[in-house]
Amino acid sequence: MRAFKQTAFALACIASGLLTGGGQAATLNIGTQSGGSVFRDAAGQNAWYIGASYTLNGQSRNNIAAGVFRLKATDASTQTTTNFLAFCLSPLAWLRIPLDYSVGNDLSHATLNRLSALANGAWSSITSAKTAGAFQLAVWEIVSESGTNLNLNNGAFVLTGTSSNAAKRLAQNWLDQVSSQHWSPAPYGITTLKADNTQHLLTHDLPDYVAPVPLPAGLGLLGMGLAGLFGLRRARRI
Repeated sequence: MRAFKQTAFALACIASGLLTGGGQAATLNIGTQSGGSVFRDAAGQNAWYIGASYTLNGQSRNNIAAGVFRLKATDASTQTTTNFLAFCLSPLAWLRIPLDYSVGNDLSHATLNRLSALANGAWSSITSAKTAGAFQLAVWEIVSESGTNLNLNNGAFVLTGTSSNAAKRLAQNWLDQVSSQHWSPAPYGITTLKADNTQHLLTHDLPDYVAPVPLPAGLGLLGMGLAGLFGLRRARRI
């Protein structure tokens, strides 16, 4: 009886840890690397972005810069500063920094899975304005759609114009890799940041901070194991 309770308690604790995501609370002051343009690095170079116009649920945005943000994060508790790359998760919001952000998000597990798969497959390819623009377009499509159809030409998010058709084609190719599950999510491979009245952010460059991530596939098996364990205990009592 005592061994059974100890085993059940241990499994329940593991399940609880998986459900909560095991993340650590963190407050980060987010600012630009250059002190000026959010797209330029500390040397004032490498502004990787393209122009984009789009609609989201009937609301329009025209001639928006779509690309990679070059940011720095200062940890409120340790005062350590880290430069990192990030992308916008909020197509209709404006970026307001410097600002304190917390680690976390309000996204569904399905959306997090798709973002994680995109980062797992394409982050290392972000080396130019075209690839940075493509990644941002793909992120906007993923966070805007509730279904499995990831197409820049239709749905809730529709790209109506761009300064780089090559970036659009690349973004759609990456979205096809995600929707076909050719690219798989990598748990804890992404970090998301949120704050009020500004854009939420996605990065692959802050490994020390763990945001809520997709539930591992093994969680379902763990739940089955718990159910079986308690069922076995009940059968022995009958």
